[in-house]
Amino acid sequence: MYPRTGLPMPGILLEHLNRKFGVPEPEAAALLDFFQPVQLKKGAHLLEVGQICMFSAFVEAGALVYYQLADGREHACDFAFEQSWVSQIKSFNYQIPSEVGIKAIEPVRLQRISRDRMQELLARHPQYHAIRGAIAEESFLEMNERNLSHGTLSAEERYLRLMRTRPDVIRRAPQHYIATYLGILPESLSRIRKRIQ
Repeated sequence: MYPRTGLPMPGILLEHLNRKFGVPEPEAAALLDFFQPVQLKKGAHLLEVGQICMFSAFVEAGALVYYQLADGREHACDFAFEQSWVSQIKSFNYQIPSEVGIKAIEPVRLQRISRDRMQELLARHPQYHAIRGAIAEESFLEMNERNLSHGTLSAEERYLRLMRTRPDVIRRAPQHYIATYLGILPESLSRIRKRIQ
C-alpha cells in the first residue's frame, strides 16, 4: 500500500490511465508489464545533471524536485507529486546529457518505463503515441505559464499565485527550493511569508 492513496502500487497507474486518458482497465493492465516499480529515499537522485535520461516515470507517492546547478547550488525548476509524470524530455528524445537533475525531496515510489521498453510499447500499441503527446504538451504548457508569470508578476504575487495553484509545493518543498523556484533569495521568501501571515 502507498501513503496518501491507500491503493496497491499497480492500481494507481491503472486508475490514472483509465480516468485521464480513457484507457480501458484490461488494456491498461497489459501496459503495466512495460513498467518497473522503483523506490527512492529522500535525497536520492532519479536523474543527475549530466546523465542521459533513459526513462519516463509515473509518481505514485512522494515528491521530487527538478533542479539546475548554478554557482554550485541547486536551483529548483519544477516539482512533481503524486499522479504526475517525470522525465527530462530533451535529454530523453535527443539522447544528450541532461542540464536538469531530478531528486526526491520525500521518499518516492514510482512506476518507471525505460526508453527501450517505451519504444517497444509504442511499436506494439501505436495508439499510445497520442497519450505520450498529451503528457508532453501538458508539461510544456505548465512550463510556459510559469515563465510568463516570472516575467510579469512581482515576487510576492508569484508566491501568492503558487499558494493558490500549487499548494503542495508550499506545504511539502524545502524553503530554499521554493525560493529558487520563485527566483528570489531565501531571506526574501521569509519576508514575504511574514507579510502574508
